[in-house]
Amino acid sequence: MPNSGKSLVAFDIYMIVLGVVLLIEPDWFLRLFGLPLEGQIWLRVIAVLLFIFAYMGISAARKDMTEVIHWTIHGRLSATVLFTSFVVLGVGPKIMLLFAALDFVSVMWTILALRSEGRLSLPLLRGA
Repeated sequence: MPNSGKSLVAFDIYMIVLGVVLLIEPDWFLRLFGLPLEGQIWLRVIAVLLFIFAYMGISAARKDMTEVIHWTIHGRLSATVLFTSFVVLGVGPKIMLLFAALDFVSVMWTILALRSEGRLSLPLLRGA
């Protein structure tokens, strides 16, 4: 598996771990963000979505689907910008910057890996 695929698998493992936390102990996550502890079902729904996206990402990495790997870059860059914006605008807690940073580091790993493999499509933000 090329390094770009490995970087995507690493991100997907992060999503699986986050999904497990949301599925098993959603109140811990709520405390982390300073939100009221209400045992919200929506966190468990998000966990299911994380598992689905992680499965798709790992599958794309295993099949070396460069186009799909590029699509994940678009999504992860968007998440980085949005999470940061939430904090800057005062509608999100500062802990969201940690998630933005993790997304940014992982997406940069993927971009640099694709570049070193000669498979980075430019302009990257043009889309598919």
